[in-house]
Amino acid sequence: MALAGSASAFGADIVRNDGSFISGTVTIAPDIAHPYGMRLFDFDGKDVQYEVNYDPNGGTSPGINVVLLKTTASVNSDNFLDTNVFTVELPAGSGGEYTVRIDVKEVISGEEIPATYKWRAGATQDYEIPEFPTVALPVAAILGLAFVFMRRKE
Repeated sequence: MALAGSASAFGADIVRNDGSFISGTVTIAPDIAHPYGMRLFDFDGKDVQYEVNYDPNGGTSPGINVVLLKTTASVNSDNFLDTNVFTVELPAGSGGEYTVRIDVKEVISGEEIPATYKWRAGATQDYEIPEFPTVALPVAAILGLAFVFMRRKE
């Protein structure tokens, strides 16, 4: 979801630390600092500076906590992954969507490229509950073996 200025030749995307792109609004568990990275392209050989801004039109709550873990990077390839750039944490009981903009500034020219994404508080994992036979059959087999061994002792 790169957003670039009209004259810009650079680009930036907010990504997971493994480099995978995020689509839609990210749902995260509250009270946990979730790390994210940046995918930078066409900055090869340049130094960049990161800055966090809250999108004034995004409904950002003052309760969201965004912490920059890095403020600068030296980009050494055209498609550069910079991990652990910032963390996002939402307070317990928060609801709604929160929009954060990370500005990536090319240090020499001062040109800024915004990368914007939305987070929503909620559960991050789907828990699979095993079906009854998946649990009951092994338990019944163990109880059956225990009964057989008890009968042999008598």
